[in-house]
Amino acid sequence: MGVWDPLELRLTGQIEQVKLTQKRLERALESAEDGEWFQRAIELERECRQQVLLLQVTGRIHAKIRTLRGELSSAKTGRSAQKLQERVFQLECELDHILSRGRMYKSPSSEPSTEEETVKVDGTSVRSTTAERLSWKSSEMTAQSSEMTAQKEGERESFLEQCQEIGAHIGRVAEQRISECALQEHRLSSHQNPRQVFPADPSVWRRTTVEFTQPRIVVQPTLLNQNPGTFRRLKQTKEIEQQKLRLVQYSPLLHRYLFACDQQNKIIDREKDPPKWQRLKELSRLLTMAPREQDQADAAKALGYLGCRNDFVLSALHQALQVSQAPSVRYEALKALTLLGCLQAAVVKEMISCFRGGTKELIMDILIALKTTLQRWLQDTRSQGESLENEPSLTNALLQLLTSKDHLDDVSLEAAICLAHLATRNEAAFSTLMSFLSDRDMKKRMQALSTLVMCVGLHDAVTIQAALDQLTQSKVYKHRVEASYLLISIGLQQIRQEGLEWKVFDLLREKLYMDPVLAVRQAVAQAVESLQMKKLMYNFVEKQLEEQSEVSRIQAVMSLGVLGLRNQRLLRILMEMLDLDDSKEVRIQIIRLTCLLRLKDPYILRNLQLKEQGEGPLAREAGKALKCLRRIARAKGL
Repeated sequence: MGVWDPLELRLTGQIEQVKLTQKRLERALESAEDGEWFQRAIELERECRQQVLLLQVTGRIHAKIRTLRGELSSAKTGRSAQKLQERVFQLECELDHILSRGRMYKSPSSEPSTEEETVKVDGTSVRSTTAERLSWKSSEMTAQSSEMTAQKEGERESFLEQCQEIGAHIGRVAEQRISECALQEHRLSSHQNPRQVFPADPSVWRRTTVEFTQPRIVVQPTLLNQNPGTFRRLKQTKEIEQQKLRLVQYSPLLHRYLFACDQQNKIIDREKDPPKWQRLKELSRLLTMAPREQDQADAAKALGYLGCRNDFVLSALHQALQVSQAPSVRYEALKALTLLGCLQAAVVKEMISCFRGGTKELIMDILIALKTTLQRWLQDTRSQGESLENEPSLTNALLQLLTSKDHLDDVSLEAAICLAHLATRNEAAFSTLMSFLSDRDMKKRMQALSTLVMCVGLHDAVTIQAALDQLTQSKVYKHRVEASYLLISIGLQQIRQEGLEWKVFDLLREKLYMDPVLAVRQAVAQAVESLQMKKLMYNFVEKQLEEQSEVSRIQAVMSLGVLGLRNQRLLRILMEMLDLDDSKEVRIQIIRLTCLLRLKDPYILRNLQLKEQGEGPLAREAGKALKCLRRIARAKGL
């Protein structure tokens, strides 16, 4: 059996005193029919509240004493142990003083009654008996007791207020000392530190409630079709430099249009692909000879989407446009010929009649088909000799459609885009596209911006700022990718002339680690290289790796994941951080970087294998990285 603490015994006695007072109060309330017993019950109730308050103060002081004793037992230096011992002695003196004064200020009602009660304190029997019986019916004794009660009541209230102040002061001082010791000797655990996730969650840009949409398959780039350069060669040949300059001259948007053009303008050979040729022949026969109008319309629609320019296909579509009396068949034939790029005089005439008398949905479909064809013609089809017959009539029809419809309407936007492709310097199309740059719909803003930059050739501060807004505010990741390509098309020289070089640099640096989609971050890295900002970006990232802030180091590692590593020194720095960095999140990001850049150095692989043998999230990430690297190696070996 251990030795009992005297302070704990005194507190236990104080608790039993409170219980005893509560029992007297219950008996007084049972006999409260007499006025004198009612007065006694009131005094007992007041005494009980005061005893409970005194018990709370003393209990708090005792809890602080026990806490400081625990700190005293684990103190490392003699100076801190001496300070803690002095503080414990001071608190014990204050507790003894409060308990001694608390027994001095007892009301007459708190004295023991005639009944004998036995209280057991840790195996020790304590018997409390009353020595005398109060005479409640004597008027003189009542007057004297009331005077003494009033006098002691004032002293007791001042004493209890003093106890409250002492307890509050002791609590503040002890908590401050404990927090200081904890900060000096202990470090917060990982779940207590506020955690910032990179890249940011896509919900950051969400400003409205999300409605359910039908899930769809989005083809995103995978590790198998990526080939990021791990190291830049210090000495490049002139042929490679000239090849890069040629690639920079063309935006990836034009590459996409050229790819679409190659896919659309194709002719199926009967000997090379008999099934497809037979399918085209069957659709052409249905278009001209099917008895039902719905079958003819479906055949024309299928021929338009297949995008094959065989002679019998074009002949069947022209025949349906000239001979058929059904509006649905004529509309589908017109749309198919427009998609195939056959804009002869008869097709343009039928298109103008649809613009004048068709519904909004019909006009929108024709305008979208015309826009697709004109975008293909922007760089490829015109150079091959394709021409647009009756172009002035179509331009006037589009201009009339643009001015007659409501401002900032969908039809107005599509008409302005088509008119800008036909007449680059048209003022009506230019003003309409500029007004759409401030529209709330980010999709319309993107369409207007790409037309102004790629077709009109407007490279000023307005279009640069619009591209930056798309890169930061658009919720569609394809629009953010396209905005970074538009910055490449504008070029560094024009950005410098407008005084926006550092603004563009800061935004691109932030998007390298903040955007949640890898394709966007890679497009931003391509923009950094094309705008000749890569060297400056590397210098900034290397400084971030040496900072003490965990967030800055995470941002730097994620930026290197899309920029690549320019030399071996940077790789050695990352490997040292993987072994010695204090932050677990930084080490996890370095492991992901090795997988993203496909680093197959033997030293890196051995390091990952050692990390995999451990436990926790670091081992799991190392295992995932090794599996990914092995899968890529097997795919290349096939």
